[in-house]
Amino acid sequence: MASNLTTQFDTLLDADEWESIAATLAGYLAPTVARNVIEGASPFDIPDEAYGLAVMFGAGYSPMYTRELQVGGGLYTADKAMERFGLKQTVTDLGA
Repeated sequence: MASNLTTQFDTLLDADEWESIAATLAGYLAPTVARNVIEGASPFDIPDEAYGLAVMFGAGYSPMYTRELQVGGGLYTADKAMERFGLKQTVTDLGA
């Protein structure tokens, strides 16, 4: 038990783990930045999910953290799809 607890704390304090988390967060936030830049200059209303998919595709060209960036973009896409179809609000209402 103590050995397992020590292993878990080692994971929490591992700098490489936090780098992966930061890269995943960057992949999640990048579609929002892209949307704000592109929609301000474009006459088209592109679905939010498309920006997440674009990040997932673009992450394939990243020299590092490819998988983490793809996961972040995918999470953004799933989040926006849940909002679009009302699933996110349904889940929120279940917890209330």
